[in-house]
Amino acid sequence: MARRQLESRDFRAAILISSALLAAARAQADPPPAEQELNEIVVTAGRTESKLQDTPIAISAFSAADLDKFAIVSSTDIAAHTPSLTIGGDGQLGTTPIVLRGVGVVDPNGNTQDNPVAVYVDDVYLSRPYANIFLLPDIERVEVLRGPQGTLFGRNASAGAVQFITVQPGTELQAYGTASYGDFNTVNMRGYVLAPLGGGWGVKLAAGTSSTDGWAYNYVKRQNFADDAESIVRGSLHYQDDDSEFVLQADHSTSRDHSQFVNVALFPNQPIDVNTTNSPHDEERDNSTFSAKYECNVGFGKATVIASYVASDSVSDFDSDSSALDLVNLIDFNLRDHEFALEGRLASSSVGPWTWIGGLFLYGENAVETGDVDLGSGVTGGAPAVLNRLDNNSTTRSAAAFAETTYSVSDGFDLTAGLRYTYDRKTIVGRNLELPQPLKLDAAQGWGNVSPRFVAKYSFTHATMAYVSISEGFRSGTWGLTTDSAIPAKPEIVWNYEAGLKTQFLDGHGTANFAVFHEQIRDKQEQVVVAVGVTSERNATSANIDGFEAEVQLTPVEHFHVTFNGSLLHTKYGTFIGNPSDVGPGESYLYSGNQLPFAPKFQVNLIPAYTIPIPNHGDLTAQAELTHDSSVFFTRINDPREGNDGYTDYNLRLTWQVTPQWSAGLYGENLSNERHAIQIQPFLNQGIGLPTQFNNPRRYGAQFTYKY
Repeated sequence: MARRQLESRDFRAAILISSALLAAARAQADPPPAEQELNEIVVTAGRTESKLQDTPIAISAFSAADLDKFAIVSSTDIAAHTPSLTIGGDGQLGTTPIVLRGVGVVDPNGNTQDNPVAVYVDDVYLSRPYANIFLLPDIERVEVLRGPQGTLFGRNASAGAVQFITVQPGTELQAYGTASYGDFNTVNMRGYVLAPLGGGWGVKLAAGTSSTDGWAYNYVKRQNFADDAESIVRGSLHYQDDDSEFVLQADHSTSRDHSQFVNVALFPNQPIDVNTTNSPHDEERDNSTFSAKYECNVGFGKATVIASYVASDSVSDFDSDSSALDLVNLIDFNLRDHEFALEGRLASSSVGPWTWIGGLFLYGENAVETGDVDLGSGVTGGAPAVLNRLDNNSTTRSAAAFAETTYSVSDGFDLTAGLRYTYDRKTIVGRNLELPQPLKLDAAQGWGNVSPRFVAKYSFTHATMAYVSISEGFRSGTWGLTTDSAIPAKPEIVWNYEAGLKTQFLDGHGTANFAVFHEQIRDKQEQVVVAVGVTSERNATSANIDGFEAEVQLTPVEHFHVTFNGSLLHTKYGTFIGNPSDVGPGESYLYSGNQLPFAPKFQVNLIPAYTIPIPNHGDLTAQAELTHDSSVFFTRINDPREGNDGYTDYNLRLTWQVTPQWSAGLYGENLSNERHAIQIQPFLNQGIGLPTQFNNPRRYGAQFTYKY
């Protein structure tokens, strides 16, 4: 009953906030000066450049200025500013849940699954969850494409795609640097230098580092938890002339952390800022990327070739019961991955009523998973014993061909049709080295799919556009991490039916974008525990998702700017019968009709900002931020203990833009010090509790930025 009342208030709050924003826009008779118009962002969601407001896709885009304004320093920070996007905690066992419109990898260890939210950095695909967490020292813009992108982005973009586009050197020397210091000895530093070399050549060097001492403490080990240290370095060599562009780029990122989990089921009264684990939660992640991109004009259009290599590694130790009891531990849980990709695209020029794009995509991946699942003395009654010593090897080979064309029927009316054929073949060799016959699984299988997309777009005026679209997303089949069954989960198919409206008003000082959609998922992939120490990938028969998304920006009066985004989601499993071993004692393994994990029914982010000019001394901007999520479950069981009842965070930033180059600021995050769960890790610990991770406490700090 309390949940229903909360969700009813959530819905009314969404209506009131949206109405207030639009009423403020309508009430404004005289728009602010022209120099305060909103900047138009150019995106590449259609694999070619187009204005955000002209692109018939539900897309959130952030410029470099937005990243600074919203304090987005890591890839995980974009969730609070994107409708229908949820990202879990700092990760453990190589997995951080990334969920878009209720679709994503949410299993405590879903590393054998392909992520349906495809992540790209400069057109380089990053398949593994442990490669998707990194700092953003040199980002030009971020694009979040919501809904299946199966035609143009293809591989495992059945929920959507996130693109990070970095800055590249031009003809002028540029530099950027920012540093901040806050509570818990939190230090963040990021920056880049872009240097021209002459003759169209230039180089870039970018780097970032972030660290914190952590807010939880283990009094026995005398060690901080919830601490982390991240770093990234990226360099590129860039060439450009009137007809071609070449980019050779490499980066390396690292992350080291001791996550803080509290077992809220076994010890419900334990303070969340005290750590009691008998073995540490350690994780180390490393990721290296190398890529080469070449584009050239070919008379009738543009040709693009991209080659890339990605090497990722994650090593974890995890106290699976997250308590002082010695029950279950994962030791030296190592995930290693090597990816190779080659893509070629050919796009027509925009001259004439027909435009088109086509291409080929080749992809290969080799993945290794090793580690021990140990039963502690609290289970064995004596010395710890190894239950499972993993040694799994898997390979993926994928090939795809795609094409999409748009025809302008009349001025303002466009029709688009696209198609992609994908063939994936996977092999897996699974071993439990503790068994007399260690080979448990040696299997291979292939899957083919045709993913279409149809869009009708109509521009009523130069400032208002509506579209309707139908698209399909495809995620290939897979096996479970510790399974001994040669039968894989079937491919997951997502159909999306969507209508959207994008409009500008207040003479360019306001934009409002809306999308309503219905998604049907067939054979949704889920990881199920079938026996102690054994997981298997299974398929739910179906799932359905209905939603509404809104993004509004406006400057109703001079110096005052408001950003708003929000979403409403209704998610439900179809027929899905799990396994008794998949749940704790007394819990149901019949999931039909349950809500999907990490899919809050209501999300809202509201950011008002007011700038006060200081004569001869720059500008002072006060920016508040309210973020609210309704209740959410972290697992398909829909046990209220495995989720949270909703939360509201308040942040505040004061920024003094001293000169066009220098700025200084103060910030406060989670000012109400509201604490809530952000994810759980019940991997292989059915019946022995719920290790739960919580958000950061209240934090204050100062920041300094320089641009040249």
